[in-house]
Amino acid sequence: MQHIQYGFILSFFLLLTNNLVAQEAYVQKIMDSLEKVTLPVQKAKLHNDLGFYFAQFDSTQAADHTHVALQLAKKHQLTKEKASAYKNLGVIEGHAQYQQVAINYYDTAYQIYTSIRDTAGMIAILNNSGRRYCYVGDCETGIGKYQLAETWLKPGEDYKLLALRTNHAICLQECRAFEQCIQLSRKSIGAAVKTNNLFVQLRFHLLIANSLNSLNQSEEALKEFAKAEALAIQMESPEAQSAVLNDRGGTLVKMELYEKAYSDFTKSLAINKQYQSLQNDFRIYINLGEVTQKLGELDKSIAFYEIGIKGSEQTSDKIILADSYEMAAATYNLAGKDKKAYAYMLKAKKIRDSVFTNEMRQNLQEITTRYETQKIKQELAASNLAIEKERHQNRLTLIASISLLLLSGIGYFFYRGRQRRLRLENEKRKIELEYGLLRAQMNPHFVFNSLNSIQGYFADNQFAKGNEFLGKFSRLIRRVLDQSVAPAILLSEELETLKLYLDVEKIRLKDKLCYDIKMDKNVEADLIRVPPLILQPFAENAIWHGIAPKESKGKISIKLQMDEADQFLMIQLEDDGVGLQSAGKQHKMSHQSKGIQITKERLGKQGKITIFDKKEIGQMGVQINLKIPIIDHD
Repeated sequence: MQHIQYGFILSFFLLLTNNLVAQEAYVQKIMDSLEKVTLPVQKAKLHNDLGFYFAQFDSTQAADHTHVALQLAKKHQLTKEKASAYKNLGVIEGHAQYQQVAINYYDTAYQIYTSIRDTAGMIAILNNSGRRYCYVGDCETGIGKYQLAETWLKPGEDYKLLALRTNHAICLQECRAFEQCIQLSRKSIGAAVKTNNLFVQLRFHLLIANSLNSLNQSEEALKEFAKAEALAIQMESPEAQSAVLNDRGGTLVKMELYEKAYSDFTKSLAINKQYQSLQNDFRIYINLGEVTQKLGELDKSIAFYEIGIKGSEQTSDKIILADSYEMAAATYNLAGKDKKAYAYMLKAKKIRDSVFTNEMRQNLQEITTRYETQKIKQELAASNLAIEKERHQNRLTLIASISLLLLSGIGYFFYRGRQRRLRLENEKRKIELEYGLLRAQMNPHFVFNSLNSIQGYFADNQFAKGNEFLGKFSRLIRRVLDQSVAPAILLSEELETLKLYLDVEKIRLKDKLCYDIKMDKNVEADLIRVPPLILQPFAENAIWHGIAPKESKGKISIKLQMDEADQFLMIQLEDDGVGLQSAGKQHKMSHQSKGIQITKERLGKQGKITIFDKKEIGQMGVQINLKIPIIDHD
């Protein structure tokens, strides 16, 4: 179990106040201005302002205004507004969790700002893209963005320096570079004191405290929390005081000082109640549930967890919700309420599986985005050419005409590329499947290894092979999704899916695998119906545990025939791999293959699976015999 922090959410509540009246007035002022202005540059700027504003909470309106601004900027060659539009698109895609798409937009905006030597724009883009790189786990690139941004700062730009340093330190902490985070935060506190920026001082003290806690230097962390608490009181900020108490409570839990932790959590909750700041109450209730469990007050712990879970169910952070269910399940288990504990563990598993599905869909979308990045770079090259033309008026009219032609052509290809990405995204959204069966039938490592193979082809500019692999892989995924929800399918369809899977593995293993399928004449594949995806788990085990470890080429042979009474389909699947080798490995394999276990259950009492190590007869490999009841034989 782990303590749920306010963490970086504190920045949001202190920097973006929820003054709805002021926000509505701001939007109305821009709308009124749009009706009055006539110059394209003014209209583009106002649409960009609205796009940036709506990006925080309404992606549809944000995208609408930003695309209007981008069209105006391209039509009238408004370089700065075009860069601002790309920056907004990066913000919008980042909020939608399409991080690679956001990074591509940021890179485009940065190149445009660089071409016009707009250092303010360059710094803003580096700050934004640094956060995105850190979010996707590319810490080295993200940190490099912050370091580069500091080189563009001018003397006296302390506010920009502090903004960069804050996000830089957050990135270091997220990447578990705790010592570097502490060093940078201590180095930056002086600048925050110089500008009398109490909020940033508090932020750095919290970063130091939480990093020290992660390094098991809890006593030193408490000293930093005390400094942060003093600043929060000086600022007269209830939100900050509540956040500091909540985070410090987590450190006290780690030190097993549960009574003190309980005191901090209850004080944090009381502050929220007093000032009606309820946005993060659920985090505190979850933490109270954890600490009261440690104190042995299980009834009270359950009550806290139930309140906290109701709040966490409203959050968009699915990981926090899954953690909440798991922590509550542990308490119900201790209290002897096994049914409730089991129900909550199932909910946690379902959420984590859905997160896995979304990540897989996003990875597919981002692979295609990388494939299209070259077109964005071509558009940028044409844009830079147009800028150069404006600076040197003596360029020939012919060159100017060619540049405009290139801009139009590349703009067309960029539009077509975006349409293809949208079509691919819509296609992947159809993967709203019975995911439990998918994970049981197909090893996630196969999915990710296939994605990596596709990415490798594109990275090596082998687009034809990459597209071929992606096409086969996509068809395989679609067939698995379609068939996994059907109670029974034709044997011919089952064999087609198996062949497609084996073809994908054959490409991925660079022809190290070969296979053959033989079927007796009395097997009517277009009439016999069998449970879906019944053979793939066995073929997968043969490849992963038998053929992949071999140094030489391997083969899978599959034979199908009917029994004498035509009541059962008899299938023999064998490989010439390394074999089970030992009872220990056989035990390990049987536990690793959830697909095989589920297959046994799906065949029912009449079905039978026999696994035989051919080493016993002096041969290499494994032989699997399946006896499958015929579901329907018209």
